[in-house]
Amino acid sequence: MRVSQISVLGWCAMLVSSGCGSSGNADRADANTPPADGGTIPGPGQCGAPTGDVYYVSPAGDDNNPGTSGEPFGTLARAADAAQPGDHVYLLDGVYAERLIVPRSGSAGAFITYALAPFAGAAVIDGAGLDTDGDGLVFLSGVSYIRLCDLTMQNAPAHGVEVEDTWEAPATHIELLGLTVQDSDDAAIYVEGASDVVVEGCQTRESVSSGIGIWYTARVAVRGNVVVNARNNDDRGDQEWISIAGVEDFDVSDNELYMENADFRGHSAIDVKESSYRGRVHHNYIHDFPEGGQIYLDAWEASTDGSYSLSHVDVFANLLVDAKGITLGSEQGGTVENIRVFNNVIVRSYSSGILLSETGHGHGGDGPRRNIHIFNNSIYDCRNHGTSAIYILSTNIENIVIQNNAIWFDPDRVVGLITAGTDGALEALTVDHNLVFGPTECSNDYPGCEEVSGWPGNTTADPLFTDGPGGDLHLLPASPAVDLGVPISGLTVDFDGNPRPQGAGIDIGAFERSP
Repeated sequence: MRVSQISVLGWCAMLVSSGCGSSGNADRADANTPPADGGTIPGPGQCGAPTGDVYYVSPAGDDNNPGTSGEPFGTLARAADAAQPGDHVYLLDGVYAERLIVPRSGSAGAFITYALAPFAGAAVIDGAGLDTDGDGLVFLSGVSYIRLCDLTMQNAPAHGVEVEDTWEAPATHIELLGLTVQDSDDAAIYVEGASDVVVEGCQTRESVSSGIGIWYTARVAVRGNVVVNARNNDDRGDQEWISIAGVEDFDVSDNELYMENADFRGHSAIDVKESSYRGRVHHNYIHDFPEGGQIYLDAWEASTDGSYSLSHVDVFANLLVDAKGITLGSEQGGTVENIRVFNNVIVRSYSSGILLSETGHGHGGDGPRRNIHIFNNSIYDCRNHGTSAIYILSTNIENIVIQNNAIWFDPDRVVGLITAGTDGALEALTVDHNLVFGPTECSNDYPGCEEVSGWPGNTTADPLFTDGPGGDLHLLPASPAVDLGVPISGLTVDFDGNPRPQGAGIDIGAFERSP
């Protein structure tokens, strides 16, 4: 099952009234809050046709050959040494028992491309037995205008693919397209200190650290990838399945993340953290995590160390099934602000559907969360006791608005439906036009909590999802959610991309029903 495929440009157009990737809430004037507008996120990558020379390489070739298709080079090193801006290096079928270290940059309009040769079956760069000195099996250091297309990397002693800048040179305009990276002893794909990066259509499998990790990079697109069994070693594994850390201007969309081995801890599926800002996380499909699997926004120390806050992030139209939900945290006291969470579908969450945590992962931080708008999400059931569909545990909050959410929860396993952990959070909350079904009073096991779904302006009734147990949270014709919502600036489409409204008013939940 895949998430609805809606182009990023289409979503920008549909949300243009509120600014693509920007919060609809008022910005604070704090020096550590980033501006709402920034750089342009790269569009779709493409391998393209050669504009320069074409070289071929094969494990059965010879470095004394001219590098033609009939007489290919014998090593990646020889082919990389020959390639100049605009050239293509085509890898023919076979296993390459060596590293690919890219020695030079292309230029604007003249990328150097390393790609699977046309009509070839598979070109596999195998790191078994190699010593990479802790660097990537495929290593792009201080180079720019480079594309990698449709190649396979396996058995990397550290990162499968690594992109980084150097003191002498940046790493810009990097496109990693259609790669398969498996069995990496660190991250499968790791990018740090770069800019204008596209990671698209890749599959990562069995990595000790992140499947895709992007650190301190600007203008990034992570689209249409499949990440399986990341963080697969409980003793040495760290980070998350897709890590976005200290990144500005990013789009994480149309990715599928799931776990095949129930013995491993899943941790976060997508983690946007530290001083990341101006980003979108949307149309991702996260499923089958025995534990973990959440979309997590964690400020860490953002804004406390002179960096920008974690700010101006939209989390929308994601589908989470048998995983965790969406959490906004601050493990080391940093600030999370100007966030919108909307049009998401959450089915059988391992924890609360949407959570503003007080502490996390053994850390004691509880930094500010402010200007958070949670609206038009559909949440069905949970898998554990002690959860709530929308749970506000932190009291270090300001201007938390919760509207138009459709919720159905089993009363035997939950604290409540829309719940504040203590009455100290109530003054910061605006809660109206939500439709809830389940326990409307806090569980006796949690006597300090305050159930707020019963506040005036909310409705208690079965939302009549089409097939809740099956994960179909579209609305049946008789649903009381139809036309019951409040208009929200910038909300012009639903999860499927259908226009809102289609009747007398906005429908509650992630889906708009056609009359």
